[in-house]
Amino acid sequence: MEKVNSHFDNIASTYDEQLPEYIREFLLQKKTALTLQALKNHGIGNGKGIDLGCGTGWYLKKVAEAGYEMSGIDYTQGLVEEANRNIRGVKANILVGNILKLDFPAESFDFAYCINSLHHLRNDSELITGLSQVHRILKKGGLLIIHELNTFLLFRFFLNYIFPLTNKLDKFGGENWVSPKMLKKQKLFSLNEIHYYTFFPHIIPGSMFKQFIKVNDTCEKIFFRKFGVHYMAVLKK
Repeated sequence: MEKVNSHFDNIASTYDEQLPEYIREFLLQKKTALTLQALKNHGIGNGKGIDLGCGTGWYLKKVAEAGYEMSGIDYTQGLVEEANRNIRGVKANILVGNILKLDFPAESFDFAYCINSLHHLRNDSELITGLSQVHRILKKGGLLIIHELNTFLLFRFFLNYIFPLTNKLDKFGGENWVSPKMLKKQKLFSLNEIHYYTFFPHIIPGSMFKQFIKVNDTCEKIFFRKFGVHYMAVLKK
């Protein structure tokens, strides 16, 4: 985790520039909408939540604006500073923290979510440690919502080697990708839902993006959706 911390401190001020703005905004709206819908589907219309690996804070801000009492942690001081600047005007508590050792009392939150952050854990053992920490701080019946990349077949090669060449978000040579299969094997939470979404690479030019959104919307409604670039898993304590 120390190398990850140093890497993201180095790019904290340019973190949001690693993807084109139109793609960042699309993913922000998409993932936030899915997260809020999952909460409402499970009867969590308000309450306390925590963003684990909050990055520059944009997702946390959106969820807080929807009426939830939010906290957030990130392992990187630089990103926490960026997040606190970005959420100005919204009441939320963002601190430096580590999912492997969450400094919160047991049963503090109604829900937690991780958006493209779990793959920075080094191995499956750290993943289980992190999940056990989240389990401890959630109330009975609380939700853990995970958004990750769907790494299958050649897509894993793309994420490990091509994607890192075009931006600095991930390291070159492989992350510890968290697959839906891995989440089905863990015993801490019940896995209630897997939702696959998005069907375009981050290199699509802005001039073509509206056309790709139409194709994307169609793909999400048919059997092909299981090949989506992203997935959301909804787990319940």
